[in-house]
Amino acid sequence: METGIKNLRIKYQGENSIDPCLELLVEHGVLVIEDFLVEDMLKSLIQEYENILKLENDVISAIDYPQGVARRIEFSKLDANSFPKTHEVFNMEFMKKVTNRYLGTPNHFNHEIYVARDEHEEFNALNKLHYDKLSTLKFFLYLNDIDKSNGAFEAVPGSHKLAQSIMEFYRKRGKKLAKLPNRELPEELQNAVPMEAKAGSLIVFTTDTYHRAGRVEKGKNRMIMRGHSRPDPMPKYSPSIFSKQWFNESILNPSRYIYGVSDLIGGKEA
Repeated sequence: METGIKNLRIKYQGENSIDPCLELLVEHGVLVIEDFLVEDMLKSLIQEYENILKLENDVISAIDYPQGVARRIEFSKLDANSFPKTHEVFNMEFMKKVTNRYLGTPNHFNHEIYVARDEHEEFNALNKLHYDKLSTLKFFLYLNDIDKSNGAFEAVPGSHKLAQSIMEFYRKRGKKLAKLPNRELPEELQNAVPMEAKAGSLIVFTTDTYHRAGRVEKGKNRMIMRGHSRPDPMPKYSPSIFSKQWFNESILNPSRYIYGVSDLIGGKEA
């Protein structure tokens, strides 16, 4: 049975929302938390959001973003005095505890924050269903009301289990992270659900879940901020020499040959 948006929603109740959040995250890979930000907090955060989009410096960098305008923040270096609400929201104990329990410790909690205003419906690769090769837990804040007409984020609930099995299959065979196939999804599973929600809502999802960016109709916009958390050690497209990931992807890894022979006998394609 397909999972609809109603089954993925919870109301924010502080740290009492941690267990329900994790249950949905483990089962479906994505959920919507309504009323995450109170009105005053939302208004203050939007003011900082507008200021961030005007800046470009060593901490806040511009991103090539044809859909509109966007910035990437190196969060640990962001001045808390200049951006107190951004600092407060993305350091919330709720987010920390969800991250610690989902990713384990240590981890790179909200190590980068993306800030974006989408204003165009230009089609690009992000509009196609995919999972991210760099597994990331994302806290995705809607700063305005968002539905399908102005770019609601879309995801396929439960598809993270398929993506994780694909990644594990290729990891055992020493496949380089950058070369993983991440856009092949059986047609019967392409039932993406638009995460339509009011301003102040929080989408929590693992990027192992097949997802895609929504498209914004002419004359509309989408305002979002998004925190990224990753496990430690953090996977990389170009791993450090002699690291565990480097060894796994190198010709020195014996499992790639063991599985290669097994696949050859079993008729599997690696």
